Amino acid sequence: MKKLVLSILALSLTVGSFAQNRIRFDQGKTITNAGGETQLRNTPSALNTTIPTRKGSQTPRISAVNVTDIGNSPNHLTVGFGSKTAIFAHPSINTVEMIFRNAPTVANAAGTSGYYNYALSTDGGNTWLANQFPLYEATGGAAPPFANGRYPQSGIYNPIGNTNPNNAYIYFTGAGLAAANGAWGGIPNGALKIQAGSTPYQAEILNDRTQIPNTLTLSPSTNNSYLLDVGVDAAGTADYVDSMALYIGNWNTTNNAYDYSSHPVYAPVGVDGNGGKSIFNGRIAFAPNSNVGFMTVLGHNDYALYVDSVILPMIYKTTDGGMTWTSLGTLDLGPVSAVLPAALDYTTWTEQDLVVDMNGNAHMIVAIGKGFNDNTFATASGDWGVFDVYSTGGGTGANSWHAQLLDKPQTFNFVWASADNATPEASRGQASTTWSGNKVFFTWFDTDTMTFGVTENA
Repeated sequence: MKKLVLSILALSLTVGSFAQNRIRFDQGKTITNAGGETQLRNTPSALNTTIPTRKGSQTPRISAVNVTDIGNSPNHLTVGFGSKTAIFAHPSINTVEMIFRNAPTVANAAGTSGYYNYALSTDGGNTWLANQFPLYEATGGAAPPFANGRYPQSGIYNPIGNTNPNNAYIYFTGAGLAAANGAWGGIPNGALKIQAGSTPYQAEILNDRTQIPNTLTLSPSTNNSYLLDVGVDAAGTADYVDSMALYIGNWNTTNNAYDYSSHPVYAPVGVDGNGGKSIFNGRIAFAPNSNVGFMTVLGHNDYALYVDSVILPMIYKTTDGGMTWTSLGTLDLGPVSAVLPAALDYTTWTEQDLVVDMNGNAHMIVAIGKGFNDNTFATASGDWGVFDVYSTGGGTGANSWHAQLLDKPQTFNFVWASADNATPEASRGQASTTWSGNKVFFTWFDTDTMTFGVTENA
């Protein structure tokens, strides 16, 4: 497997020198804006990267936060297990929506927790219609048609040129307990016109390779929708089938919803000594003004080169809207030693998120740290960091992949406990862009130990 190696620029103003084709780590120089706030300038790319405030380094810009209840869910599993697109904003119609599972006893709505509800704001988030019901109605219980839904994701389809929110649609998808692939194998999907009184269109795809889709995203230039999952044969080999399960949605003007067609992407990983494979998730994102897109897959692709604990990003690129994909190789994380403690191997954690900026360059937020031979990740503060791993020049030339340290969080994970589930969540990095792609934003979990002491994320 072809290897692409990150090159690193240290946290000082001195640029490190590394061999050709190594990923460059660019931290940029420190600047101070007119408000006296310290920021980091992303020097190699012609866009702005917004980096959140470090703990204790400055006075917060926001002195008060107004909290608005917009809905209820039966438990925390609406948005569990890494970044998913539960909330979506469309600036051209000043509209924001969020999808969540139904909580019938709290929301006073009929149905079960397998239904999907939503909240809607058409004034940029100032006022909300809360607990709107339903986007998706599970009519078949644990079996089709319309099996119980879990882990919903959503977005806004706005017809090109439209400026009236009433003429736009909330579209959705998720994971369904359809039992076509283990307990899963169903993909609920559909759409609802925002105009009051509209009835949702709903459907369900049955598939023996999907379980819990990782990504739902939109290509702004085409209005196509993309759904991505790790292809797993749970009923047969109970393992990864060496292809990512990609669905591309084209808008159907008869149903006023997306029609999804399957386009598997061959993305093989290595086989360990026990015949198993290690793969964790994939992300897909598109440039706002073209058919250029990237796919990042976290997995272990070569046991001859790396110990079992190492997880590396495998990079794929499309220039035709996702119809065909080219492997750009696997990123070697060794040069992060410029900003992390020395280690035999470096590894990502199992979570990531991905966006593409206005220049057609990828930005992947991912945790990178010291790896060990027992499939563990060094979680002590200082042993790992949250990085923006990004491309320049479209990601295809020499020295075209870089990494920028965003932060070294104080805490690593937290277990959300409930009566029926204990769900671990780590740094949960998420990325987003402006609609034009001229700015990239990053968020992640961390606990302010200056206030709460040494603890896990809360």
